[in-house]
Order: sequence, then structure tokens, then C-alpha cells
Amino acid sequence: MTRYRLPEQLDIRHVADVHRQVAALAAAGGGSLDGAAVTRIDTTGVQLLAAALAAGIKLEEPAACVQAAFTSLGLAHLLNSQ
Repeated sequence: MTRYRLPEQLDIRHVADVHRQVAALAAAGGGSLDGAAVTRIDTTGVQLLAAALAAGIKLEEPAACVQAAFTSLGLAHLLNSQ
């Protein structure tokens, strides 16, 4: 299974690059995203990760800021359901 390490900055300026990687994982039938290195995430980043989760891609080791962002947007259940 392919694993892609997310960048430190997962915001609107960097989400296009990550989107390409997520699309490649989805096209290959799945994989996982390593979220341990993320230090900044905005709503655009959360949307991308939520779409990846919906496509069956796993999010491993989400950083505290990722968990907090999902929680503040009312989406913590997505992290708990994978």
C-alpha cells in the first residue's frame, strides 16, 4: 500500500500539490496519508482530507492541529470512523 507524507503546511497555497497525490492514491485503489508532520491546516486542507477519507484513503497519525481542525468544523467523526 502506498503511503504519502503530508507537508507541514496543508492550506490553500499547498493543497493543489496534495490533491494530485490524493487523486493518484485513489486511482491506484487506495493508500494512506501520513499526517504527523502537519503543523498548519485550514478549511481547504480539511476538505481535501475529508474527501480522501470518503474515497477510502486512510489518514494515519493525524497531527494535533489536524484533529483540532476536524473537531472545530464538526467533522471529528470522520477521523474516528476510519
